[in-house]
Amino acid sequence: MTDIRLPWPTPDSRAQLWASQFEDMHEILKDLTVPEGLQQEAESVLTTAIELIRFSFYRHEFSAVGAAVSLIAIEAALRDRYGRGRLVDYIQRARDDGLLTAEEADLLDTAGRPIRNQFAHGESPTSR
Repeated sequence: MTDIRLPWPTPDSRAQLWASQFEDMHEILKDLTVPEGLQQEAESVLTTAIELIRFSFYRHEFSAVGAAVSLIAIEAALRDRYGRGRLVDYIQRARDDGLLTAEEADLLDTAGRPIRNQFAHGESPTSR
């Protein structure tokens, strides 16, 4: 078996496409903030998503995982607002209530929901 331990921290070479040093990640992510009043569960998940993206400087795949986790945070926030339900219904209600633009709702529905379903239910695009 190959030893995959690396000296820490070792930047992922792909990170050099957008950040020359880890500190650059703070600037890149400065607009990703946790909204005030967000319920603790959603806040924790969203904070985790942001940190995964920040640490993608060291492991590129963290960015994809962070994006997927951010979808779970959106669902948690909408569940807190609307009560138990289905993500598809949350998206429509959030659009109707003006929390999401039509474009944001469409993006969440057509791209976000399939990613979230893959994580939550083990569904793959080919299993539908």
